[in-house]
Amino acid sequence: MLEAAGLTVDIVDDAIGEQIAKGRPSALRAGHPLVDRLRAETGLGVVLVGRRYRRLMLEIEQPVEREMRWIYREHSPVRSDFLCRGKIPDTFAAGLGGEPLSRLADPPWQIGTAIIETVTVLHDGWLSVAITPCWLDFKSGE
Repeated sequence: MLEAAGLTVDIVDDAIGEQIAKGRPSALRAGHPLVDRLRAETGLGVVLVGRRYRRLMLEIEQPVEREMRWIYREHSPVRSDFLCRGKIPDTFAAGLGGEPLSRLADPPWQIGTAIIETVTVLHDGWLSVAITPCWLDFKSGE
């Protein structure tokens, strides 16, 4: 995704380092030129690129026609959430553990390769999916 926007891990990491040096949180939010570039070049509703646990982490809120289509949030190297609208039987939801997220939804990039831990059917027509991302490791300068 960074590559599609003409960015590198080093560029993003340096921008986060500048934020930290100014006493701000270790995250770039919508409105920051790099996040806006990611949004424009990928078509995704990136709202945050942060650095936690020596990893870059994303938050994406993908709207479609005035409604939220799906939300993706990385919390740690082993815990992320994916929320989307949908109706599925509880029995089907229970059987999705260990499957890739692409079995339930069709998010872009590598998000669909995340492994489903649990699916919770919410009362408001949404599904809450706890997932473990399949991380891509990049080293500085590569």
